[in-house]
Amino acid sequence: MDTNQLVKLSQSLDAARSTLSDCIKARSIVNNAGTHQSEISIRCGNVTVSVTEMDRGYTQSIIRGREMIALGIKKVLNAKIDDAQDKVKRIEAEIKALTAGDKP
Repeated sequence: MDTNQLVKLSQSLDAARSTLSDCIKARSIVNNAGTHQSEISIRCGNVTVSVTEMDRGYTQSIIRGREMIALGIKKVLNAKIDDAQDKVKRIEAEIKALTAGDKP
């Protein structure tokens, strides 16, 4: 067994699990935020727009826009979680394959 490779894979696995945990926490925050009252800002290039400031009069189009933005954020986080889970599984499989021949 290549112990250096095992150490590198273990470090990669720790980083991938940390990324997965961070994404799950972020999704939980967004899911529990009550998006209608939460602050939402959008950045596109060098332009940042705070949707919260525009929502003072409860304009229907702004409220719907906020809901769509929150939905988009949730979709992005779900995709990031899927990617992170796939990476964790791939690294775990590599570690298993690397150590499979070393059983007593």
